[in-house]
Amino acid sequence: MQPVATGYSRDFLANRKRITIVSIIVIIAVTCFFGVTHIQTQNTVNVMWLRIQTQYTGPDHFFGPAVRYVQQDFHTLGSNSKEIFSFSVTNYGTITHEVYYAIIATSGFHLVKTISGINTPIHPGQTITIKLEAMTPSTNYAGNLNITLVPM
Repeated sequence: MQPVATGYSRDFLANRKRITIVSIIVIIAVTCFFGVTHIQTQNTVNVMWLRIQTQYTGPDHFFGPAVRYVQQDFHTLGSNSKEIFSFSVTNYGTITHEVYYAIIATSGFHLVKTISGINTPIHPGQTITIKLEAMTPSTNYAGNLNITLVPM
């Protein structure tokens, strides 16, 4: 049985074969590239609000409500990155108080260090800014960052 004649020249058929092989190689290379880089892509962390909870030992709420929310201007943070979060604390009481320590209570976040405001005397009517450096989670996250303050 003889091959069917298509009317195409040998050069045309050879070029078409080369283009097909190159196209397949390019598709495989691009697929491998995206497969490898997909594994290494960074997750995103979106902190909408800081949820500040103050653990009062008595009935006097000298730093304001036991739970308050501070809106953040952050849109998207990287995963496994160090980020600085800040918020203000006002002493509404009649004597000097201070924030003894702070805890980050959101799973996946870790407090790296306190930058300012912890163990600083806050006089009546005075406002200070507390700055905390935190490591963001390694997974995708969207929600509140819960911070617990323990006053003295």
